[in-house]
Amino acid sequence: MEAKILNLPEDISTQIAVHHGVIKARWILILGLGFVGVLLKVAGRNESTINPTYGQIALLVGVASVINIIYLLYLRFESRHTDKALKRLAFFQVTIDTIIFTTVLYLAGGIDSTAFLYYVYPIIAASQLFKTRGIIYSIVLSTTLFALVIGLEFFQIVPHIAAYAKEFEPNHYLNRALTFAVFINVIMSLALAGGFASVTSQIKEKHAASLKSERDRVSDIIESLHDGIILIDNHHRIILINKSAERLVNLKRSELVGMAINRESLEKRSGYENILKIFFPANSYKSPSLNEQYEVVLNYPAPAILDIATIPVMAAGGAVIGFLKNLHDVTREKEIDRMKSEFISIAAHQLRTPLSAIKWSLKMVLDGDLGNLNRETNEFITKTYNTNERMIRLVNSLLNVSRIEEGRFKYSFEQISIVELVDSTVQEFLPTTSAQNITLLWKKPGSAFPKITADADRLRLAIQNILDNALKYSQPKGSIKVALTREGSYVNIAVEDSGVGIPKDEQHRIFSKFYRGSNVIKMQTEGSGLGLFIVKNIIDKHDGDITFSSKIGEGTTFTIKLPLTHPKIAKQKPVETFERFLTDF
Repeated sequence: MEAKILNLPEDISTQIAVHHGVIKARWILILGLGFVGVLLKVAGRNESTINPTYGQIALLVGVASVINIIYLLYLRFESRHTDKALKRLAFFQVTIDTIIFTTVLYLAGGIDSTAFLYYVYPIIAASQLFKTRGIIYSIVLSTTLFALVIGLEFFQIVPHIAAYAKEFEPNHYLNRALTFAVFINVIMSLALAGGFASVTSQIKEKHAASLKSERDRVSDIIESLHDGIILIDNHHRIILINKSAERLVNLKRSELVGMAINRESLEKRSGYENILKIFFPANSYKSPSLNEQYEVVLNYPAPAILDIATIPVMAAGGAVIGFLKNLHDVTREKEIDRMKSEFISIAAHQLRTPLSAIKWSLKMVLDGDLGNLNRETNEFITKTYNTNERMIRLVNSLLNVSRIEEGRFKYSFEQISIVELVDSTVQEFLPTTSAQNITLLWKKPGSAFPKITADADRLRLAIQNILDNALKYSQPKGSIKVALTREGSYVNIAVEDSGVGIPKDEQHRIFSKFYRGSNVIKMQTEGSGLGLFIVKNIIDKHDGDITFSSKIGEGTTFTIKLPLTHPKIAKQKPVETFERFLTDF
């Protein structure tokens, strides 16, 4: 019966490991045979008529070695291992070993020789490769071949090779009673060896059955997962694939399990495009490293976007014994995210025109173009104008976020004076900080400060957003400090405020869209929660980094780190999923 697919880590990988163990043990046996042959040649010739030449010894060891190497090469280079193929290999190993040992038995003296003890090796090997049925087969084969040898000698069909120069009894191999007694003795010895091997094999089977029961339970869980799971062993062969992964790659498990993951061979196979993309994304010539996460777009049989994580599988001792590919289908989330972005973009564009018209109309009224206003009317219109300005800023932020997500937030990099950029941005905020009784401290560095390669407008927007947050969340008589320093091949822009700080359990969400601290919502209702999301994307595009430290009630310090040299234009970072957005919101 064909093995259940989720048992293949045992039925295939374990069988392969057992075959490797048998092959390694056979090397020891081959060396032992060679050593015994040389020992008989050098030390035992006076007491024995068995006097093999070095050529005969080399031939026997060579033949056994070549056969063992063939087994090893088959295991290593066969691209697909099945249960039937491994059982067939086991049959050949046990049969050929028994035939070789029978040849050794005959050359070592037939009925006189103790070489029948070599039959124990294929019996033990059979107990591992075939379990109880293999033991029975090996015992029957061994006793049959042993009986054949002594029978051929007894009926003088083949010559008897005496094991000793002086026989205890002339022509004793023709003695029927002696021959029968030896035959029974050998059968009993092999049966005892087989019985012992059978008992130990059964104990092992019971333990394996217990492990299998637990593994089946885990396998059923894996099979029922919505995410696709592909498990790879250390030989880069697929040993497990669940139903969801089978559906995503559009291939049957029988076609994949046991297959070696190799780019060249996958490229030659028709219909394996999806599995090729999963293991070698973005035309990479090497598989992603462990713990790496990436996205892959599949086109067949239906368009799908997969978020793929590569997770190492560790043994109890900490050694990596394989790795697991987790295929998470994010097609629906991406589509919802795209629709959400389109809605925001359309809504923002539709709001921008009337808001701009309202702004200029209110501006005309405030400037007296429609006549003088009394004090109360002027205050009312001013409040309306300021509220409209906040709406315009929100719309602009929404449009910027939409452009970032769609990859339309364009950049123009050039050599700029970072000192002048920071200085002009700080000067913009001086009137506002003065009106709110907040001290803005800024010491302009000397003229020798190096220029950097950046987009001046985008970088100014990032600094403005950070300063605006510092201003909004600082209390009167507070302070904001701006510092510009150089650190090797980088420049650091630090903005430190004495504001309310960011709650520690919320700091991981600081650069998420629409996030606002639970403490600032109570004191400052204005704000969209988009500013730092935009800042993070701008700094990422400059190949820089932004970090922060914050304590409740003591303030927050944001530090922007930018390279002096021309930045590598990094790929747009994947936007967060709509599910994450709803959770954070």
